Parts: sequence; C-alpha cells; structure tokens
Amino acid sequence: CFRSFTRSSRSGFHDGSRVVNIRGGPLINVLSVHYSADPKLRGEVAFFSMNSENDLILISPSEDMKEEILGYRDEHFAFGDRQVHGTGGLAYFDDFDAWLTRIRTIRDGNPADGVQTSTFFSKRVSDGKLIGCIKIHHTLTDELRSGGHIAYGIRPSERGRGYGKQQLQLALEFARTLSLEEVIIVCDKDNAASARTAMSCGGILVKEFTEDGVAKQHYVIRCI
Repeated sequence: CFRSFTRSSRSGFHDGSRVVNIRGGPLINVLSVHYSADPKLRGEVAFFSMNSENDLILISPSEDMKEEILGYRDEHFAFGDRQVHGTGGLAYFDDFDAWLTRIRTIRDGNPADGVQTSTFFSKRVSDGKLIGCIKIHHTLTDELRSGGHIAYGIRPSERGRGYGKQQLQLALEFARTLSLEEVIIVCDKDNAASARTAMSCGGILVKEFTEDGVAKQHYVIRCI
C-alpha cells in the first residue's frame, strides 16, 4: 500500500513522502521503503514510532550520509572507544564505500554463511542528528549465537538520555517483521549500560559465560 504523511504527523515527514508496505501497531509503524523530503532525515528504509516519547527513526546507511557517519565514528575514537558498536565493523574500514558495500552485501546474505544482517542508524527527528547504530542478524548460526542477534551503540555525546532503549524498541519491531519469536543480546558483564538497555526492553538474563577471557552476559527478549 502507499501512504503520504503530512507535516502535522508525529513523524515530522513532509507531504509527498512515498511509503511502501506499512506494517502498523499500537505504537510503531514500520516503513520498509521511505524517501523523506526533509534533508535532515534523508535515507532509505525508515522505522518510526507513533509514541510521542520516542524521538528516533531508523535509517539504512547510504552514500549521502557519508560525512555524518564518519563524524559519528570519529566521535567514538575521540572519546577513546576502540569499536563502534552496531556498525558492522565501521572502525576497521579506512574506505567508507568499501564499508557501505559490505553492509549492503550482508543485508542480502553474508557470502560466508548466508546470514542476512540489517544495519540501521538512528536519527533524532527533531534535528536529524545521528544518535546511534544497531545491527540485527535475521538468523543465527552456532558460531553467531555467542554474539546474539542484535548489537547496538549510542554516540558518546548522547549517552545516558534513554536513546538506547528507544533505538532497541524500534529494532525489536523490525525483528517482529522477520517473525523472530525471541532475540538474543550479548554484552560484556562489565558493560552495565548495555545490560540496562536490554533489560529496559524486557531482556532476561539467562546465562553468563566467558569468551576469550572476557565475562559475558546472555539476555533473551521475547518478540511475540
């Protein structure tokens, strides 16, 4: 189906936005394809919440987001982070185009194991700022199970404001469109913020384990 959103809508999208295949719920509408007339919200494949308390949308990375994404990465580096969680290895790529090609390839299926992985950035609707990033494996192999379905991160300057929960709520709605009954989230035991994010969305600690000398926690969130 097709629908246009007006400026008065909760999403803030402009008249004439083209939307295909909308899946509605009491709080969240999922847009599988979206092209926004607002340059701050440019990008394809957006998910937004009708809940007035959620000020984020999820957008797939694209070429015209290059400077925003590299700035997001650089803020992590300046903060002392060695990884940029949820980005599919952005920290290890010197070439943005090579990273983007990799993200699009694994969205269709990783050549190594066939697993599809969707990667989204969250943007704040009020000003279009990139807030976080989250990736979702559509299925898990035995090897991937130790890392879970979902990995996420929030840029350093926006941490501690509840955006981790908002971002994960949107990702869980996407997981429901994949007919996932539950998702696994794994975090380091000493990463209290990540654990709080998982628990804020219904995550239940089911086990602890050690991998490469690092204590890990394994949370499960029911999607249905």
